[in-house]
Amino acid sequence: MATMSVVALFLAVAIVAYWRARIHLQAKAQRFEESKKAAWISLQTGSGGLPSWTGNDEKHSNFLFAVQKLALRKRVPHRSILESLATEHVFIQLMSFAAALELRNANFAEQQSAVADTIVQRFDYDERMRAEAEIFFLN
Repeated sequence: MATMSVVALFLAVAIVAYWRARIHLQAKAQRFEESKKAAWISLQTGSGGLPSWTGNDEKHSNFLFAVQKLALRKRVPHRSILESLATEHVFIQLMSFAAALELRNANFAEQQSAVADTIVQRFDYDERMRAEAEIFFLN
């Protein structure tokens, strides 16, 4: 009987901990999405710069490597990723986005994730437009 009580207590504590962790992570994800939107808005209004880590070659290299790796996981072809990063105005926009996120207290990993997501969104948009153009020009 005592072991049943201990198991029940442990299960109740685990459920409460899981529930609280889930609420915390959902709130954190929502704050991050709001931060990304605010960062884009600040870039559209003309404010932009470079992240503080830009001068550190090792951190810069780690950033770009992680961004490529994250975008590859979301099925963006490596060539498309490299084209995005090699296009000067796109690269500057991505770095400015990372800087705007940094100003909103996004950590290094969150900046990497947001920039990779932006590359994925650009790729998805380009693919949709190519498909629409094919349909349009077939008719």
